[in-house]
Amino acid sequence: MKRQIPALDGLRAIAILMVMAFHFWKEAPTDPVHSAVSLVFTAGWAGVDLFFVLSGFLITGILVDARADPHYFRNFYVRRALRIFPLYYTALALRFWILPTLLPTQPALAFTRQQAAWALTYLNNVANVVPRGSTLDVQHFWSLAIEEQFYLAWPAVVLACSSERLRKVVVGLALVGVLSRVASELAFPGNLMAYFLTPMRVDALAMGAWIALEQRRTGGLARIRSHARTILFGCALALVIAAIPSRGRLLFDYPLVLTLGTLAFDVTAAMVVVIVLESGVNSSVVRWLDSSVPRKIGKHSYALYVIHWPLYLVARAQVHTERVPSIFGSRLPIQLAFDLGMLGATMLLALVSWHLIEQPFIRMKDRFTIVQNRRDGSAG
Repeated sequence: MKRQIPALDGLRAIAILMVMAFHFWKEAPTDPVHSAVSLVFTAGWAGVDLFFVLSGFLITGILVDARADPHYFRNFYVRRALRIFPLYYTALALRFWILPTLLPTQPALAFTRQQAAWALTYLNNVANVVPRGSTLDVQHFWSLAIEEQFYLAWPAVVLACSSERLRKVVVGLALVGVLSRVASELAFPGNLMAYFLTPMRVDALAMGAWIALEQRRTGGLARIRSHARTILFGCALALVIAAIPSRGRLLFDYPLVLTLGTLAFDVTAAMVVVIVLESGVNSSVVRWLDSSVPRKIGKHSYALYVIHWPLYLVARAQVHTERVPSIFGSRLPIQLAFDLGMLGATMLLALVSWHLIEQPFIRMKDRFTIVQNRRDGSAG
């Protein structure tokens, strides 16, 4: 069985902190430093792309190594369900049934049956592009919907293909993602189909899958790693170009950011994963990712993602930071204090979720152990 790579939890920590910073960062910049920080934080939506690359890498690796498992489909799907469903459906039960029952006069809790159906069936990504399809406080579940759709289809593809054919499929999917995103933005500008729908985001998952396949070829990742500096420079240049029409901002609702910028973020995320996998345990990057705080945050990244957005909406309705006077003419300290407070509160609830909801079901995964047959260094 393939060993665990603890540093990947550190990458999950980076991904979730990026997303949370993006969602929490609402103060208008008041000075040059604040503006510079805002440019970075408002690009935090790209943390989702890092999650997609990591999912493609980890899930493809598990499936490729488990092809000989006599219970290939059962073990994979049951283990995924035990990890994902308990918290997800607890959150939806709280949102659509428990809270409306306890607070029947709150208009903010109103929803339609169609909105509930989108979320319950992991179609929130579709709901976000149809009129009145998604409720605000669970609209961030769109990325979980994309991952679940990937989990449903990908095991059959992996089992049906040899490793060599699977590499071609992965390259084809990456092209589908890039080209469909461009085509969607040209045909339906401003609809954000290119951001929310699975065919338009599959390139990030495919890049992660490609890394998993290259990892199982002798010297595969080393060859990629040797070109890392050139590839990352190209990505940085692409992001600069993508930001020009939006005056330096990398917000996803700008067409060039959504197309060229997303591709650059996806490739950057893939290269970061390769660099971490190829770096020795004594490298400074791996040591930091493997340290206790990043690993702790990464371990609870799923709960942090589920909880952070509805918690933010509640906090924003109660905490009026705009009433707090600026400090030396800057609102940056107020924004940072609010964000740190939100991070602490979200982490506390994530720990509660871990002990009460997630961990009991995770322990059950041992009953469905996946039989792996990976041979390190194999040509696959």
